[in-house]
Parts: sequence; structure tokens; C-alpha cells
Amino acid sequence: MNRVIKQIRDLEVIEKELAENKGGVIALRAEDDKLVQVPTPFLYKDKNVFIFFNGEDEVYENIQFDTTVTFTIIREEKIRKSKKTGFNPSYSFLATTVSGIIRKIDEAKTIEELKQSYAAKYSTKETGSELDFTVISKAVMIDTEEIKAIEETGG
Repeated sequence: MNRVIKQIRDLEVIEKELAENKGGVIALRAEDDKLVQVPTPFLYKDKNVFIFFNGEDEVYENIQFDTTVTFTIIREEKIRKSKKTGFNPSYSFLATTVSGIIRKIDEAKTIEELKQSYAAKYSTKETGSELDFTVISKAVMIDTEEIKAIEETGG
């Protein structure tokens, strides 16, 4: 198997990926010190990742706050054949990872402002789909310390 890995350094490209993608996976330590990975929709705003939970969410109740977490999105890309690689690739993807400290957001005004941004990202006018925000009562923020992105082609 051959692989070509290229690190993306253009912050504008990375932030566009974070703004446009709809879902990712957060990896964090729960209270019992087990590693938990949770797929989730998210909001990228002001260089931080925001995730929302409903009032009964077991994952939220078990988060160890003020610890380091990682959040990753992966987007499959169109396979581009290149003579430089010396092989015919069968896959290509762009992976973006945000690492930072997970913090609880308690201020109601901030949560309401974030809900509006979240609604703008996830509500669709074409299908008439409206989000039910009455169930969302808790929010967390990944206070970004590092953002990395790689493009991998292989096969």
C-alpha cells in the first residue's frame, strides 16, 4: 500500500473546512477515565468548536471539564491521479483536527447566541426542516490550542 501525506498549513483553507463541515468526532475522557469518542454536529466560531447537548445527555454528564480533547472531521476528496505519486490511488481525504481544553458554557446569553448560529448552519429552507432548540440546554466549547490538517492519498 502506498500513501502520500501532505500537511495543510493554510489557515484559511482549514477554517473553511471547519465552517462548512456538518459533523465530526470528539474524543474525550469521561469521569471514569475511559476514552469516549462521540460523533456530533458542531459549530466552528471565533476559532473554537462548540458542541450542544440536551438536558438528559449522559455523555455531557460524564465529561471531565478543563481537560484536553480532540475533535476531528474527515472529508473524502475526489481522487486525483498524479505521475508524482508513482501509483494509482484508491482514496483521498482531508482530515482536520482541533485540540484544546473542553470548557462548560454556563452563560444563558452566550448559549442563545450560539444556538442562533447553529440554527443558521443546520436549518434547511428547501425541506422546511426546523431545528427543535427546546431540547438543547447545554453547550461546551473546545478552547483551541492547536489546529492541524492533512491531506492523504493512498491505495
